Amino acid sequence: MVTGIRSKTLLAMLLISLLPLAGSFLYLSKISNDRLEAELESRIDTVANFVQRSTSLAQQQIANDLALLARNDNLKSALAAGDPALVQASAGLLADMQKRMQIDLFELLGRDGSILYRNLLGADWPASSGSEHPVIEASLDGEATYEIGLFDGHLGIAAATPVYSAGGIVGHLVGVSYFDEGFARRIASMSNTQIAFFDGSGIYAATLGGMKKINLAAFKPSEAELAALRAGGGRSRIFRHQDIDGTPYAMTQISLGGAKLGAVVALDASSVLQAAGAMKRILWGLVLAATLFALLAGALLSGGIARPLQAVVGSLQEIAEGDADLTRELPVTGKDEVGLLAAGFNRFVFRLRSMVGRIQEVARRLAG
Repeated sequence: MVTGIRSKTLLAMLLISLLPLAGSFLYLSKISNDRLEAELESRIDTVANFVQRSTSLAQQQIANDLALLARNDNLKSALAAGDPALVQASAGLLADMQKRMQIDLFELLGRDGSILYRNLLGADWPASSGSEHPVIEASLDGEATYEIGLFDGHLGIAAATPVYSAGGIVGHLVGVSYFDEGFARRIASMSNTQIAFFDGSGIYAATLGGMKKINLAAFKPSEAELAALRAGGGRSRIFRHQDIDGTPYAMTQISLGGAKLGAVVALDASSVLQAAGAMKRILWGLVLAATLFALLAGALLSGGIARPLQAVVGSLQEIAEGDADLTRELPVTGKDEVGLLAAGFNRFVFRLRSMVGRIQEVARRLAG
């Protein structure tokens, strides 16, 4: 318990000096963390936009590759003949072109949409998307098109284009690049991020094994985020933080072809968190240094205040006990309140000494 005037003075000085300083540092730390968080979210938002642009460019690239292939005269002749044997004779050429175009699934269809040639790389699932699929249906109507969606039950970029010969449609080309781990790695290498693709069943392909455990429900906006969005001050993306395989990541979700079809983009947040931690350590180091300085300065200042008061208290106790040296005076060190107190005490002792002297003189006379 603090009872001495020096301790009380020192405590008051520490509180007066350190509370505003600590408050300022806490506020500065919050501002720094908010800015680092905003910078991190800006970076991941930029990366997410890049991933979306990359998938859009991949769609256009597949469509362009199919359009160029549709001009191949040998292919036109084989499709015009409608002979699967002629088509299969070009299988080696088609497989080489498929690899160069980085297309996972390549199909040649007849005029009516029947499959004349089908080659699926790296997988063996059966064909389940027929002429009812939107891109094939559009090609049957004479329109080249592409989209992100399910093809043969798997998410990817699907494109189809009609093949014309002698002014009429002789067949159709279908190319699909699936959103699998290979595609995720290609996008991740270009964006310096980690990618995970999901569909209605959850995450099925990811560049990191730990990303397959991400809870997609965590990206559902909270009531506060929805309220901020409705008020016009919210963000267009939902950002979340999670440790993946021991590394902290900032994540956001992008839609690819539907509400339950998309990707999770994760950016390594280690450098930002390290910077925030270093900033916090520096600020608290400054608080500690300021505390030590305030403690030292307060001890010196409070000592200058308390010592004269302690001398007065000690002298008064001696007077009360009858053992006082009435010839001793307190040093007057200044003109402040402490100095005035010492001077007043000296005058009090002087008068007391005079009074005692007179009493002693009267006593001697009476005794003589």
